[in-house]
Amino acid sequence: PHITLLLIALNCLIFFTYQSGDDQRGKDAIKQYLDSGLLAREADSFKVYCSKNCLFYEDELKAYQNPSDAYLSGLILGHLEFEHQIHQSPAFMADLQWQTERLKAERTRDLVSIYRFGHIPERFSLQGLLGSIFLHADFAHLLGNMIFLIVVGFALEAALGRWQYLALYLLGGVFAGAFAGLIKTDWIPNIGASGAISALMGMYAGVYGLRKIRLFYWLGPLMGYIRLPAMLVLLFWAGYELY
Repeated sequence: PHITLLLIALNCLIFFTYQSGDDQRGKDAIKQYLDSGLLAREADSFKVYCSKNCLFYEDELKAYQNPSDAYLSGLILGHLEFEHQIHQSPAFMADLQWQTERLKAERTRDLVSIYRFGHIPERFSLQGLLGSIFLHADFAHLLGNMIFLIVVGFALEAALGRWQYLALYLLGGVFAGAFAGLIKTDWIPNIGASGAISALMGMYAGVYGLRKIRLFYWLGPLMGYIRLPAMLVLLFWAGYELY
């Protein structure tokens, strides 16, 4: 299953190499933001915005109630809707220095993978639509998607052939991202191979239905094949996605 193995390798390579530099890229953006004095200009406006639009987990709320300058700067840079509001404000449009410093900080922030290659519905781009398929939020996100890609990919690549299978994966991911943007147009970056794998799951159910097929499994040192109804895998996938 050459295409399946290639897709797994590509997703893992991007996560463990390119995306591993995101922490430093984020720190660079925060430093740029702080050094330019933007926090003093924007902190009060952001707090007003956040009182109406921000949702926090309990630990995040505690950090927000008494934030460090770096933490608050990271929050501000991460809220693209607030950024859009800043860009539309008369004060910002009348202040050339503010615009210049803001643009520098945003360019540095946009080197972070989710902003550079994530699918942001309000900033629609083909680069984001395709690039988001190969990005993951954390290791658990990557692991879950790759496990299901192994489970169904081997069987589907054999049934469809390499190039139809690859086209299904890529088009499924692209259309999933585009459709998600139609349902809810917002400024939050979407990433992950889930849309592409959902397309594979739909084809998998269509091709195999209730037939029992051999599924490859890999659990640490244990690997081999097991026979299960194909539709059962679809239920596992739905449970994983809901979780």
